[in-house]
Amino acid sequence: MEHVITTYGGGELFVLVFNGIAALFKTNHTGLVMPLIRIGLMVGSVYMLIIMLVRSSLEEGLKWLLWVIIATNLLFLPKTTVFIHDPLTNMRAKVDHVPFALGAFASLVSQVGRGITEQMESVFTLPDYMPYHQTGTVFASSLMSQIGQFRIVDPEFKGNMERFINQCVVYDAMIGHKYTLADLQNTPDIWTLVRTQASPVLGFLYKSTHNPGAVVTCREGATSLEALWRDEIDRATAIYGIRVQNQNLTRAAFFTNLQNGYQLMTGIAENASNLLKQEMMINAIEEASNNKLS
Repeated sequence: MEHVITTYGGGELFVLVFNGIAALFKTNHTGLVMPLIRIGLMVGSVYMLIIMLVRSSLEEGLKWLLWVIIATNLLFLPKTTVFIHDPLTNMRAKVDHVPFALGAFASLVSQVGRGITEQMESVFTLPDYMPYHQTGTVFASSLMSQIGQFRIVDPEFKGNMERFINQCVVYDAMIGHKYTLADLQNTPDIWTLVRTQASPVLGFLYKSTHNPGAVVTCREGATSLEALWRDEIDRATAIYGIRVQNQNLTRAAFFTNLQNGYQLMTGIAENASNLLKQEMMINAIEEASNNKLS
């Protein structure tokens, strides 16, 4: 027979535990439980034989034998195959030779818990809520903390952005005519602010694959960088996005969960790409400022 155990997170641990139990219950010389059962039966047989002789009663021995047969045939000898499924990581694993009683009980508890969880969340949760049976515990908060680690990953884009910040953003913020440091801290879209206010006079060294370096104005450089943002967000998502609670999320799933999680925790609807761009700009300005001072 086969049984399915569903767990929301920790699927690898369940596989290790059930593999260990299956190894203990092997019937060959590598198993531990079966030799102990044989020893116990030998000791018990001698003990019951003595009891029967002392009390001159065959009934005691028959009762003991009946319970031994029931216990061994229900708990220890029958084996089953267990399939462990973790919906959060989409992990599926098969474990053979698990004691039938343990596998059946674990599967029953698992399926009852899964059914109750899904029914409760389908009735008592909001439409945009991130249900436990799909995302696991505190997924939204883990996702929000994860986006703070997003960095520009392409070296070429990172170098151009750092030079743009040092030559175009820092000076404008220090002068305070177009925007101030407070504006950079409080604006919900740093990139749009600095791009639209980029100077047509100041410039920086812009490098590309086909161009070893040319001085362009801040406005021209901002236009070139704007066209590369989507690809950079995709690269960063491919690297950082799969690290949320060890889940392998696709780009679409990551963006959907990020947008829903942000709205759930802040009450503000915001595009996922804009959220990532904002976090990457915050980190880029911080890194560029530190590099300029060092």
